[in-house]
Amino acid sequence: MARGGLTGVRTGPLGRVRRAGGGRRKAAELDPGLRPALLTLVEPGERGDPMSPLRWTTKSTRNLAPDLT
Repeated sequence: MARGGLTGVRTGPLGRVRRAGGGRRKAAELDPGLRPALLTLVEPGERGDPMSPLRWTTKSTRNLAPDLT
């Protein structure tokens, strides 16, 4: 047990804290239809440059959530 602690001290704060591959999966990976459904809800209220990858919408997440479920 003490060896694991010493290894952590030797690697320092710049080392990896968690193992690779850990954590929650992306929602788009779990539900492939989520992204197209979300885009159909957001596009009517979309603002800004249509060529930009950044999307601005007038709808809030509170208003979008019930439509997605």
